[in-house]
Parts: sequence; C-alpha cells; structure tokens
Amino acid sequence: MPVGIVEGQWVIGRAGVNPGSIASWNIYPDTGWVGVILGNHDDDVPFREIIQRERQAVLGPRAGK
Repeated sequence: MPVGIVEGQWVIGRAGVNPGSIASWNIYPDTGWVGVILGNHDDDVPFREIIQRERQAVLGPRAGK
C-alpha cells in the first residue's frame, strides 16, 4: 500500500485508471479525513488535477503543488 508524507502529513492511498473508469482513495490519518474519487470516464479527465485539488482541500493550498 503506497504511503507517503505530504506537507508534513501522512497520506495512505491508491489510484488507478481502467478502460472506462477512474478511482482514487486517500486516507489522511493525522487529519481524520478520507478522500474518494470515482469516475465512469477515462478519457479527457484531468485525474491528477482532481487528486491535487483533494489534497489541497485537506492539507492546504501548497499540498497539490
């Protein structure tokens, strides 16, 4: 399971793309937040940007950079 530190906070999560779908989940144990992103399209979806916006919402504006 991928684990890392972003802006001094632990983040545990996984993301992936399959034909016709996208999915991501992240647990931010120090904050009490869990983020889940689900989509039923895989083309023309700014997936990385969506994940960055989730991290910014939980960890602050610098987290997605």
